[in-house]
Amino acid sequence: MREGIFTQACCWWNPLVISEFVSPYPIYYLPKLMEEKGWKVEILTLPYPLQEELREIAKRRGGGGYPEKKRERVGNITVLRFSGGRIASLQRMLLHLSTSSPTIFQLHSWGILEDLSLSMLCRTKRLPVVHCHHAASLPDILQHGKTKATLFRRLFKTLDALGVVFVALTEVQADLYRKMGMEHVVIIPHGMDSKIFEVERKKELVEKYLGEFNILHAGFFEPRKGQEILIRSMPSILREFPGTHLILVGKNLESPYRSYLEELVRKLGLKGHVHFIRASREELIQLYLHSDLFAFPTTGEIFGHVYLEAMASGCPIITTDKPVAREILQEGSAGVLVERSVEAFTRGILELLSDEDRRKKLSLEGKRIVREKFELKKILRKWYELYQALL
Repeated sequence: MREGIFTQACCWWNPLVISEFVSPYPIYYLPKLMEEKGWKVEILTLPYPLQEELREIAKRRGGGGYPEKKRERVGNITVLRFSGGRIASLQRMLLHLSTSSPTIFQLHSWGILEDLSLSMLCRTKRLPVVHCHHAASLPDILQHGKTKATLFRRLFKTLDALGVVFVALTEVQADLYRKMGMEHVVIIPHGMDSKIFEVERKKELVEKYLGEFNILHAGFFEPRKGQEILIRSMPSILREFPGTHLILVGKNLESPYRSYLEELVRKLGLKGHVHFIRASREELIQLYLHSDLFAFPTTGEIFGHVYLEAMASGCPIITTDKPVAREILQEGSAGVLVERSVEAFTRGILELLSDEDRRKKLSLEGKRIVREKFELKKILRKWYELYQALL
């Protein structure tokens, strides 16, 4: 494939934040892939929205902060940040794009207005456009929403008619697109680097959170992630396994919902058995390695990076029985699928804590599936082949 200019648009791009992720993240590994292939790379983005998190990461690393610049250079990658209100920043982004000459335009969806404006401009210039939608709520919106669902369907069908190529992360997402009559759909899942968990075990980093048995959950503190279900399961679990700890990891510790959950912990008398933390990357890796279960009572995901993280680490999974989970966990061969209720999760967790052999079997199967289906090198090859086919 001839070299050129790879332009990516996404709602944020910050190397400091990305470096704290356990999973490889496509807004980072796709530009890096094209940079390694000898392309010039340009990223059009906005300032990172959670400035408190930026300051905390910088402080933890002993730095003075990470002042985001309007323009910065990272290797052969040029990052352009467009600040201001939504309309003003989009107008400036469109103005820049109208005067530049990308070879391929990669769009990571962040809003109906942005997706439509950027895609239409690029297609007017006859540029190949690849669209990837990461929002976990998309399946629920398209299947159960009303006004918002109608707007998204119109957007997707319009972009498809313009020749925009949609990358679906799962068969489930691809089916949602095809049911709308969309034709330009390919499936490329997220990738995982299994070597991330081939590290020395450092129990001392996370020992203060650990008990005899440890249940891990990672995700934003919001109702759809299901932390409340796990907290309400804990009294029954503690009657059978008194030394159990529930570790809830999330970035948005300032969330009012987190405050509600903490009050629930107090009311149920679970202090000392439930932990709320914003873990560093190294801490989260160690938590995966030292946990007995990864429990995830989500309402549904468009993919779920945390599934791959748990599988790659060898941490057995129990999660809500949803189509995406069934696909990634291969109909339950790499994890336990239950209905989304306190009773079902309590029962499933107790059964798994009582059955070490089953936990070992789930652990081995999860690692195998990641190696065979989601290994990052294989996923990057699929992306590069897609870009080649569009030129």
